[in-house]
Amino acid sequence: EEGIRNAMIYPYSNGKIEAMNTHIKALKRVSYGFKSFQNMKTRIFLMNDLIKMT
Repeated sequence: EEGIRNAMIYPYSNGKIEAMNTHIKALKRVSYGFKSFQNMKTRIFLMNDLIKMT
């Protein structure tokens, strides 16, 4: 009940974070393993528009 009340009072949402988590989980399912953690981290950043390819 308190959470619902707070959702109506405050303009904050965790929707973007939930979407990012969903992208990460999907990437893990289809990747069959990355050669390194850095490669996976870079792919996560690219998928979520946190970095741009140059």
